[in-house]
Amino acid sequence: MKSTSDKGSRGEDVAVAFLESRGYNVLRTNFRLGRIGEIDIVCTDGRTLVFVEVKMRLTDRYGRPEDAVGMRKRQQLRRVAHAYLHINRVHDMECRFDVIAIEFRDGQRYVRHWKNAFF
Repeated sequence: MKSTSDKGSRGEDVAVAFLESRGYNVLRTNFRLGRIGEIDIVCTDGRTLVFVEVKMRLTDRYGRPEDAVGMRKRQQLRRVAHAYLHINRVHDMECRFDVIAIEFRDGQRYVRHWKNAFF
């Protein structure tokens, strides 16, 4: 049985490859702000800074991966993103939050990219 961190790392690797294949420039992975939380991927899409949450499911037992990004998680991501902007002195740059959902079914991998998943 793989640990949650192994599974998460695997999902993030898939998401990074997916984003890079579509022209995104990955700036940082696993940006952590103490106990407050973490942003899986920080990248740029043209002139837009994108904060990406990656969710992966190996089974459908707990529903679709993107459904795990509820209100509480969104609030946490907003707080961490705000700190990222402050720490890195990012001003006057358009930003958005995306979700990458990864599922494995019947030996196949399915990746869904939700741009502007929330505000």
